[in-house]
Amino acid sequence: IAELNREYVATANQREEMFTNLSKVTSHRAAAMKKELQLIDYNKLKLEKGINSIKDNYLTYILSEDDYKLNQEITWDSNKKEIINRLQLPTINVGTLYTTCLDIAERKVVSNVIKKLEDNPKLNEWVRVGKELHKNEENCQFCGSKLPDDLMDKLEQHFTDDLNQLIRDINYTESLISQNIQLLSSFATLLPHHSEFYGDYQPSYVELRKKLDQILKATKDYLEKLSVYLVEKRINPFKSIETGVKYVAADDLTKNSSVLASTVHEINRVIDKHNQRTKEFEIVKEEAKIKMVKHHIA
Repeated sequence: IAELNREYVATANQREEMFTNLSKVTSHRAAAMKKELQLIDYNKLKLEKGINSIKDNYLTYILSEDDYKLNQEITWDSNKKEIINRLQLPTINVGTLYTTCLDIAERKVVSNVIKKLEDNPKLNEWVRVGKELHKNEENCQFCGSKLPDDLMDKLEQHFTDDLNQLIRDINYTESLISQNIQLLSSFATLLPHHSEFYGDYQPSYVELRKKLDQILKATKDYLEKLSVYLVEKRINPFKSIETGVKYVAADDLTKNSSVLASTVHEINRVIDKHNQRTKEFEIVKEEAKIKMVKHHIA
């Protein structure tokens, strides 16, 4: 009995020491958490209650270093951001413009061609413009000499309705291309700056913005290339220049338009998350703080 009593006292003392140490550790941890996480009324009893609530699956509450830092940034964030407008991608008819330009480039004007003008595209364009300036004139506005009586008739046979229609189509298509380029430029000015987003959303937006800028530039570059081909066609109305217009295949245009739409969709998802946090600013901060508290407990 004496031997068992000594063993009992030693074991009881050991147990008491362990619980005393545990009490000191929990008190110290509760004080540290209260200070670090700025918890107004946190104490040892709340920590012990927290331990009992998560002890069965406590490992699931331990955050990675990056996750802890993220929740820390959210918790201490006092800068409530403004709502950001979602992006509305303008309707850019690149595929239609491509088809139209291809049709114009392949078109051949049928007329009583003046060989000298056919062989010299720049001279042909100069005469075409000059013809309109001399409709009611008897003398050449360039040199002052009297115009030959049959000159305008010959030019009318050279510059037929087909040719005039081609020029009108070229002018109209150039106008559409210019409008589309302007739409893209205006759309780019509406893109939000990365600083308008909460810090943890900025990296995602920056990457998507880079991708979007590249696609917008590629689209505008191609539209400008189509304009160049139209200028070439205006100078060479009697020749086919379809090779130039086919520089970019229709499949590539479709793919580019698809990537443009999907990128804008991804950016809008980031904007939606940002706006949701603004609407639930205090709730999100409190949830982040709870995650940090449970991490410390775990």
